[in-house]
Order: sequence, then C-alpha cells, then structure tokens
Amino acid sequence: MSFEIVGFETELDTDAALPPDCESDDHTVPISFEGFFPSSFMRFYTDAETFAEFMRDSPWRVTTLAEFEMISEPDLDVYVDDRTEFRSWTEMLRAAGSDFIERVQNH
Repeated sequence: MSFEIVGFETELDTDAALPPDCESDDHTVPISFEGFFPSSFMRFYTDAETFAEFMRDSPWRVTTLAEFEMISEPDLDVYVDDRTEFRSWTEMLRAAGSDFIERVQNH
C-alpha cells in the first residue's frame, strides 16, 4: 500500500477521517494534508495546531496542491527546521507516514 497526499481540496481547518477502505484497487490511498498530518501530530511535533495553520503562518500563500508543489524543498526544509522537531520536510513526511500507517493499522 502506498499513499498520496492530495490536500487542499477540502477545508484545511477540518481533520479528514481516514478512508474506510484503506486499500483501493491500485493500492494507493488518497489523503488530504489534514488527514496525513492530523492535529495530534501537529501539536506534538510543531508549534502549530493544524497543518492549515502551519501553512497559513508560512511565508507562502498556499491554497492548492499545485501552489504547495511550487515551494522549493530547500526553502521548505528551512521552514520545517524552524517550526518543528524535524530538520527537513522529508524527515517530517517520514514521521507522518509512520504515524499514518500506525493509525490505519489500529483503525
């Protein structure tokens, strides 16, 4: 099973529930940023309550996935290093991925 962040299609301030069937035909689970980075994760590892707040406080105006993907990874790494317990975006993604898998298995 893999997962794909599809975020910003739904209200950013709302935690998305995990999909009821976590394996689709292609074994890809589409999930919003808020579903991948739930408020419990954000409160524990960052200085933001939600992923939406984390991005609202960022130097970028992000309302779509395309806009998020335009952020350079080195710039995002600096922001993540300043605002979280992680040194890079990749490190944050890996931790969130492990957390997500644990939530799915315990669901």
